[in-house]
Amino acid sequence: MNLIRCGENLKRARERKGWSQKLFAEQLGQSESYVASIWLWETGKEPVPKAHREKVASELGIPESEFVPTIGHIYLFYYPDAESEESNIFPCKIGRTDRSVEHRVKLQIDEWGYDEMPEISLCLPVPIDEYEAWEKIIHGVLTLYGRWIDTDKAEHLGLKGQEWFYTSPDEVKSIYEEVKHRLTKPILHQCKTT
Repeated sequence: MNLIRCGENLKRARERKGWSQKLFAEQLGQSESYVASIWLWETGKEPVPKAHREKVASELGIPESEFVPTIGHIYLFYYPDAESEESNIFPCKIGRTDRSVEHRVKLQIDEWGYDEMPEISLCLPVPIDEYEAWEKIIHGVLTLYGRWIDTDKAEHLGLKGQEWFYTSPDEVKSIYEEVKHRLTKPILHQCKTT
C-alpha cells in the first residue's frame, strides 16, 4: 500500500471517531501544533513515525497495517541541461523514499536552494522493508562501473548531495529489472568448498 492510501485510511478512521485533527492530537497526548504532523500523514506527505504507530493504532482502533506503507520507491532525477548529445550518460541523482517521490525531491531542491525543479525520470516501486538495500545495490553497481560522482566533483558541477552518478534512466531501469528478475529465480547451484 502506498503512502497516499495510508493517509486516506488514517483520515477515514479519525473521521469515524468524529475527531478533528486537533482533538486527535490531544488523544495522542500532543499539543495543538501536532495538527501539522497529522495533516502531513493524512495527505500522504509523510508516514506516521515508528515511535507513534502503536499509539495511533490504539487510539483509532485500527491495525498499523492500515496506515503503514508497504511500498517505497527508488527514484532518479536530473536537470535537462545535463543531458548531452555526445554521450548517453549524464549526472543523475538516485535516491530512495517512503513518501511521495515528488514531495521528497521538492524537499531536497528546497534544502539545496535550487530554483529549478528537475526532471523526475524514474519512480521504481520496491518493498518498503527492502528499499535501502535496493538503493545500495543500484549505487553499488554504478560505483563498480566507475560512475559515482564524488562530492568535490559534484560541487564543481553545481550538484549538491552525495548520490550523483554518471548514468541514464534507461541504464538504472535495466539494473533494477535485472535484479528484480534474479530475485524471482531460484538459485540453481551452490558454491562448493574444498
